[in-house]
Amino acid sequence: MKASFKEVNNILKTLPISYYLKTKARVVLSETEESSSIDLLTKEIIISYPQIQRLKYKKLESVIRTMLYHEVGHAILTPRPYKLTIDHRIYNIFEDEREECILGNYFLDVKFRDFLVENNKNFKIKEPLDKFFYCVRLRGGGDEINNLINEVINKWKYLKFSYEAQNIEDYQNDIMKLYFYIVTSQNPTQEEIKEHMSYNIKMPSFLTEEEISGTIQGVFNSIPSFENKGFTTKIKTILQKRKTNLSNNASSKRTYTGKLVPKSINNPTTEYRWHSKKGDGFLKYHQKLKINFFIDQSGSFKKDETIVNSMFKELISVESKIEDFEFTLTTIDTDIKTYTKNLRYINCKGGNCLSPKLIKAFKKLQDPKCQVINIVLLEGDIATDTLVYEGQAYKPFSDFQTQNLSAFNSKNTIIISDFSNKKYLDKYCILCKKRYTFNYTKELEKNLITVLKVFL
Repeated sequence: MKASFKEVNNILKTLPISYYLKTKARVVLSETEESSSIDLLTKEIIISYPQIQRLKYKKLESVIRTMLYHEVGHAILTPRPYKLTIDHRIYNIFEDEREECILGNYFLDVKFRDFLVENNKNFKIKEPLDKFFYCVRLRGGGDEINNLINEVINKWKYLKFSYEAQNIEDYQNDIMKLYFYIVTSQNPTQEEIKEHMSYNIKMPSFLTEEEISGTIQGVFNSIPSFENKGFTTKIKTILQKRKTNLSNNASSKRTYTGKLVPKSINNPTTEYRWHSKKGDGFLKYHQKLKINFFIDQSGSFKKDETIVNSMFKELISVESKIEDFEFTLTTIDTDIKTYTKNLRYINCKGGNCLSPKLIKAFKKLQDPKCQVINIVLLEGDIATDTLVYEGQAYKPFSDFQTQNLSAFNSKNTIIISDFSNKKYLDKYCILCKKRYTFNYTKELEKNLITVLKVFL
């Protein structure tokens, strides 16, 4: 029988966080997130309820502890790479092992390896990545490979989280050397895999408790506060004006006609307004306002990353206060990705390209039930990288790439760009509003404030 959301949430509330992180951090159980993570804007640790539902466990509290402190471990030790040069799955497998090995004895009543074995009893090797997982995470490669894994972990044991992206290409190169050595070694039989699961592997201590405490001190303090006082003041002014007009522009109001409200009858204060009628609403046409952001997060936009993220942080606050408002974030780099509600911030690095996924993502975010505004920000030349799509390679600035800008060809779209993209935007985006500038964040703020003023 699977645990209910309430059961899981109640257990999470009892588990300490600040004791380990040396700072306050809120834990949020999400019904929608497919995997657990950390939100850098709100400094919240997001635990995935669906992920817990998929796991096998004997004791519910044990699996929740393991997942929570695994994420706390990432908050302490996992660096943000300036550029990921290897397959992210390979990187994640090794980084999971590195942080769990270093912090294996740090968290109370948490046994990472027991948890892994419990959920991989019927493990089978079908592809090279499975073999890498088996050797690195389940430690099934034997003494020689285990020693090599430990050597890499020991070499990079002082890596830790920092908001500023780090150049860790040498670390990634060491992981790939290990990967190629493992996948070319002899494959274990299914009997050997099953037998290995019962082994009790003794792991070395990579850092002392004092060294771990030193690493943790102030790790969250490296994250900016994402405060933008000027933008916050403008938002507060809009919300205050909305509050002032609330009684005259409510979603429903008392009138002389409409739906009868029995409690109002014979009440002298109602002045015979005994009926309820839908008012003008807080938004035009009684619709929710939905803003879809499409932001270019290539490395050249890094200098403005904090400013944009501060706007998103403020909008998250607005969203929590106003029922009839929501926003989404889709980023454009070498991939097109729409983020979940708990992870709406940009992380600028690398280049960018345009694939047909952009058209699909744009269409998916349009909602006939809402008043939708799309705000697009393209920083510098778009489509600077070679696109690999469905097995084919397409050159930078090729027609196959640039034609995907037609996704934004709609009257409810505002595009902010410099003049380097003008010829493509003029060709493919005739219907939308275009703002050409080199002061991207100022233009973004101006248009965002205008939209909020008009619709809230």
